[in-house]
Amino acid sequence: MSTTIHGSSRTDILELIRRGGVTTRRHLVDITGLSRSVVAQAVSELIAEGLVAERTLKRAVGHAARGRPTSALGPAAQSGYIAAFDFGHRHIGCAIAGLDSEIRFEERMSFDVDRDARAAVRVAGDLLGAGLEQLGASRGDLRAMAIGIPHPVDKASGTVRAPASLATWVGAQPATILARGLHCPVIIDNDANLGAWGEYLHGAGRDANSLFYIKAADGVGAGLVVDGVIFNGARGVSGEMGHVQVDPGGELCRCGRSGCLEAVYSSAAVRRRLGLADDIHSVDPFIVTGANRVVFTDAGRSIGRVVAQLCNFLDPDVVVFGGPLGAVGSPLLDGVREAFVEFGQVSAVREVPLRAAELGIRSELVGAVDRAVQAAWAATA
Repeated sequence: MSTTIHGSSRTDILELIRRGGVTTRRHLVDITGLSRSVVAQAVSELIAEGLVAERTLKRAVGHAARGRPTSALGPAAQSGYIAAFDFGHRHIGCAIAGLDSEIRFEERMSFDVDRDARAAVRVAGDLLGAGLEQLGASRGDLRAMAIGIPHPVDKASGTVRAPASLATWVGAQPATILARGLHCPVIIDNDANLGAWGEYLHGAGRDANSLFYIKAADGVGAGLVVDGVIFNGARGVSGEMGHVQVDPGGELCRCGRSGCLEAVYSSAAVRRRLGLADDIHSVDPFIVTGANRVVFTDAGRSIGRVVAQLCNFLDPDVVVFGGPLGAVGSPLLDGVREAFVEFGQVSAVREVPLRAAELGIRSELVGAVDRAVQAAWAATA
């Protein structure tokens, strides 16, 4: 039952308690704007159902007892796990966490995900099975699942909208396979959206109301979070900035057109410019030297040119760069700043903070973990 109380549901209040760790009824009144009686009713129901625990805070030594002691609220311990997956173009990541959000198992492996969708999903399932076995758990212990995919996803059907050149991914429904036999919420989303969510909650965007996240990897995608909500777009194709054409005579892109941003300045393209091996096992972090610094700065200018013009419309609090290129830090960001000076039409846009992802290449997986935990608690409520 999810009784709506003056536009705010019990699920919303439970989520606030879960995220707050330890809070009070008074704090819930302050941040929701609901009356004390409404909050008290919702909290009482959640306590009665074993979803919220209450304990009395000890008074400081030497303080006289006045009035009723303060009661602290927190999420009650719940059994079970959630599963989270991060599919990149060249890797598969899997995590298993408890409903307290603590990750108990995490594995990341190189794999040519683009080549064979069925094989990639099968490997992801094997990773999940190995993790559950290590924890002494089974698929029946899973309470929710979240999956990040490096392509647009139709939210209504869970269908992947991959380019025609990646034939095995066109129309694929990985959630249907990974969640087979489970009776729990399953979330599937674009990986950049999950990366944005991870950085918004736990990384470089913790102090921001709005965050624009750029995943600069073998694909270039973007995610936007505004006031705690991920912007998805009407058809699940928002954030596909990697297919903005920046060089009409440039290299052929996986989408079938020439000169797209990700074809010219993806991490794979940068590896080629640096003369580095460009195969499925090229997972070592980039090393910046005096000789190759200009390559990263040049990539930053090209990426920044697109991002700056998007920021003219979006005006976010902060822009965060993730993925292998985002991890390079200052050489890339220096180029982005140069582009912002040139293409930031509104002077204020040129002042937008530019940050490297604090979670590094884990942004997407951490975001998926949180989305799955949130879904598990909501289903419980």
